[in-house]
Amino acid sequence: MRFSILTPAYNSGLFIEECLNSFQNNNYPNKEHIVVDGKSTDRSHIILDAYQKNYENIRWIQAFDTGQSNALNIAIEASEGDIIGWLNADEMYLPGTLNLVSEILEKNTTLDVIFGDTIFCDVSGNVIRLKSSYPLSKRTLYNYGAYISTCSFFVKRNSLKSLRDPKFNEDLNFSMDWDFFIALSKANLQFHYVPSPMGIFRVHEGAKTFNGNSPEIILERKRVVLLNSLGKSSTNPLWRVWHGLQKIIHGSYAREITFAISKKLPFKKKLLDL
Repeated sequence: MRFSILTPAYNSGLFIEECLNSFQNNNYPNKEHIVVDGKSTDRSHIILDAYQKNYENIRWIQAFDTGQSNALNIAIEASEGDIIGWLNADEMYLPGTLNLVSEILEKNTTLDVIFGDTIFCDVSGNVIRLKSSYPLSKRTLYNYGAYISTCSFFVKRNSLKSLRDPKFNEDLNFSMDWDFFIALSKANLQFHYVPSPMGIFRVHEGAKTFNGNSPEIILERKRVVLLNSLGKSSTNPLWRVWHGLQKIIHGSYAREITFAISKKLPFKKKLLDL
């Protein structure tokens, strides 16, 4: 079972090395990391060139992509693995994540999608909180939004054949993850939730979704609703309450509180100390 980890990157010199190291620190042997970055003007290309020379399992594609979705599609096309993961350049995997996913899929061959919990950190790598999820709820996904984190998500390549269009929508700049998850769920793929942290999501002002209530993001969410015929109810703010209730029912808040207590949060704690 081979993993292909896809990373679209642009001017991520501040974080890309930590992203690459987190991939290497997962000691699963059969893996490849494909980074698409042809436009960066910072030190990203110096770092990528060095890592590509030092590690055979890293491939840097210098494509002049038209955006994040296009970069992901380029990476998928170039990838060879059985399992696809999406790790943005400012994100990281926790050690043991690839082994965990591999073990689950080997024991449960009917599964298509694996997703888990996510640790949030700040620009300096200080832990902020745990974001704990819960099993797939189409009602939540269609009406609340993408409650699954991409850095804690994996899908079988063969399962993508069930999609009408197994690519990311290149007309979307912010909500391509939500649109993609909706497509996977509508294809009735088998999702499996693991109540354990898999990825690390970095919160920083340079992230394009840092302001989730920006007019551009709100407008694009409405486009996703129309594209997927989700109906007017998906814009109802009461779905946030529904999402909260699901987290209570499935123990998500309890896991978040337990994590915060165990790590003595909200005091800042470096990821290396986890």
